[in-house]
Amino acid sequence: MQDGQHDLSSASLARLYQEKNSNLEGNKCGLCNFYPTWLQRFANPRSFLVCFCIKNVLQGMIFTYIIGIETSIERHFQFDGKTIGMLLTLGEVGPVITAVWISHLGSRGNKPLWMGIGMLLIAVSLFFCFTMYLLFPPPQSFISSEINRHLDAPGISQRTETFCRSNVTTQNSTAFDDTLCTINPVNRRWAFAAWVFVYSLMGIGATTIYVIGAPYLDDSIPNNDSPFYFAITIAVRIIGPVLGYLLSSFCLTFYVDMGKRPDWKSDDPRWIGAWWLGALILAIVIALFALILASFPRIMKRKDNDIAENVSSYGVGDMTTSSTATLELSEHQNPNTNSDTNKNRLAEFKEALRRLLRNPVLLCSCGSSIFTILGLAGYFVWLPKYFEHEFRLSKSNAAMYSGLSGNVTMIFGVLLSGYLMKKYHPSSGQVAAIVAVSKYVYAFGLLLIMLLSDCNFMSDLPGSLQMNGSLKLDIECNEGCNCGTVQFLPICFRGTSHQQTYFSPCHAGCREAPSLNGSVDYSSCMCDSLSLATPGYCMETCSNLYIYMVLLAVIKLVVSVGAVGNLIIDLRCVEERDKALALGFLATMSGLLGFLPNPIIYGSLIDSSCLAWEASCGEKGSCWVYNTEEFRYKLHGLTSACLMIAGAFEVLTYFKVKGLSLFNNKNF
Repeated sequence: MQDGQHDLSSASLARLYQEKNSNLEGNKCGLCNFYPTWLQRFANPRSFLVCFCIKNVLQGMIFTYIIGIETSIERHFQFDGKTIGMLLTLGEVGPVITAVWISHLGSRGNKPLWMGIGMLLIAVSLFFCFTMYLLFPPPQSFISSEINRHLDAPGISQRTETFCRSNVTTQNSTAFDDTLCTINPVNRRWAFAAWVFVYSLMGIGATTIYVIGAPYLDDSIPNNDSPFYFAITIAVRIIGPVLGYLLSSFCLTFYVDMGKRPDWKSDDPRWIGAWWLGALILAIVIALFALILASFPRIMKRKDNDIAENVSSYGVGDMTTSSTATLELSEHQNPNTNSDTNKNRLAEFKEALRRLLRNPVLLCSCGSSIFTILGLAGYFVWLPKYFEHEFRLSKSNAAMYSGLSGNVTMIFGVLLSGYLMKKYHPSSGQVAAIVAVSKYVYAFGLLLIMLLSDCNFMSDLPGSLQMNGSLKLDIECNEGCNCGTVQFLPICFRGTSHQQTYFSPCHAGCREAPSLNGSVDYSSCMCDSLSLATPGYCMETCSNLYIYMVLLAVIKLVVSVGAVGNLIIDLRCVEERDKALALGFLATMSGLLGFLPNPIIYGSLIDSSCLAWEASCGEKGSCWVYNTEEFRYKLHGLTSACLMIAGAFEVLTYFKVKGLSLFNNKNF
């Protein structure tokens, strides 16, 4: 302490604390000078805990809903994996830039109001997501009436799908291809820019809630109870991703244009689900909930012993100093001091940032967070696509299985972790050790399920795999058919001694396919006219999906035990006044070095596993066929490597964290 003002007694600080609440109406529920008496019964930590849990559920739903619909977005806007990666990366720029400043300003202001603003930003971004469907209609169907009318033109035989066109002249072929152009480069660029705006706005809102919400809850409850409170919030948040995947699964069962029904089913590669429907539903719900969240008191009303507990922390310099409290009061009492206040806040911000950069525990936690996010964000973003191609599921089922893949077991693990921490009060070293072990369990567990989940679909490709890793679609029997990869219609020919999947009826040399009793007859195909032909791949099921799901559930159960301890260490390793800024610092660094490069790294890596691209009029769209073996190794291998590096930082945390007090009644 450098002046007498810093030496205020505990009684003076308690009086200052209570006076501030009284003067600013800081301990009442309400908005815009509306503080009804009946609403004040909710001005307590338990009521906020309920709302905070609902907030976590909604926030978790948003994240996984966007992941669940990503394959349909990719197909709708003809984005490849790298483009999706760039989209997600640029969407993180806004949160990275604003996280630290939001955490600093929000921690000094009305925290519930800041959280309400964050929720409102997310609602607006979801509404813009819905408008993307209105601004950019889905691509033209290849089996539309316009194309059928074109195929009825002289010199072109009538057909309902794109078949072998060996009798089409060069002039007619060119005109036909121009009609089939489904990729508009100009519209795609505008769509890309609009999606960057949507993701940026959503990210800023989510960051605001994260860096403000946890410190507000932690300030409202005794330190001894915080592990169990945070266990409840984390466990409930796990329900959000499950519900988000289920919502996306439900929405994707409808076609993107709900007023029309295409000729193909939802398990067809060309299917585009109604990805916009859930965004509209979530936007309305979140906008209404934002008002509820913003109505909580500026400073939560607590029991006298809780205030005394905080006052004792003031005395040892672990919480906001009396000079800071006095500064906040004087700001409201004397508006003419705003200029000096701004200068003081800037100086305070610089000093607080220096404290964080000198904190070895926080820096180790930062390194772990960066590599954890780098690995797990990529893994979960691409998991629905992995399920779709590795296990040959429909987009709807891929989203559903992604949501059920171990998320339920994590709830029990997190609750168990919070209960054990509250009951036994483990030391900081023990907590750090558990977190480090959980990272390595996750890393080696992913390697295990990578080896056990092979469906051996590489023997059932819609073409022949070459020595250089490319997929050969054109063979002697379809030579001169003018086949392309505009649309993917796999067709299987099953003979007595062999079976072969072709990319489309055109690649099988089929000139026509009449419809008989509701089924298509592919008996007049040049590549194989004797075998039984059916739409789709020859191999359609794989029981290894259930092995994958069970093993991942067990792994996540073990890993989730360290979730609460990780957050508690982050909050306790810094001074009380720096908690929000510390979370903002972690969010910024994780976003800058974890989220930003993640989508491009994973998107480029996944794209390198593609064997056949959608192509129309010289433009490349999304990927139709992947080398599932490469996909599996690259997705799980890179994620595992990132988690191992994160585990190394947690080991360093174990050696640095000793002596840190996690609970008030003990000092370990």
